[in-house]
Amino acid sequence: MTDTKRQLTVVTGASTGIGFELAKCCAENAYDLVVAAVAILTVAGLSRTAERRL
Repeated sequence: MTDTKRQLTVVTGASTGIGFELAKCCAENAYDLVVAAVAILTVAGLSRTAERRL
């Protein structure tokens, strides 16, 4: 069994602005994300984008 540590990032305000850009940057760098946002459709789009890059 390999002992690998994965980076986990919690981002609030991930639907717009700095929170969105931070979540996008973390996803591009293969971080596991926990996001919170008011606009759920925006976060769903971010999720699909991250999945395509993996």
